[in-house]
Amino acid sequence: MKYPLIALMLCATAVGWSLPAARAIAADDPAAYFENECLDCHQRKKKPLEEKHLSRQEWKESIDKMIELEKLDPVPSKAFINALADWLASTHGPTSSAQKTAPADAAKTQ
Repeated sequence: MKYPLIALMLCATAVGWSLPAARAIAADDPAAYFENECLDCHQRKKKPLEEKHLSRQEWKESIDKMIELEKLDPVPSKAFINALADWLASTHGPTSSAQKTAPADAAKTQ
């Protein structure tokens, strides 16, 4: 290739333009945000979140702590933080763990 630097700059520009779009999609969907942002660090073997069953308030405090530690960049809006805390409480809250085990317990008694 005659101009490798130009080709490299074009590739970098194309990648740079596609990344904000991916973040925008996740910012509208708590489940996608969790998968794309939280699971980067909180993998199953390292700091797993699947075993956590916190209340909504505890999840909100955890999100606030991640913001304070500058782990979320860019920082989501307050409305989205509330939506994420709601989603986490519904999927990883104290009652969600009981709901996950209830069908197995019911099957044992039959």
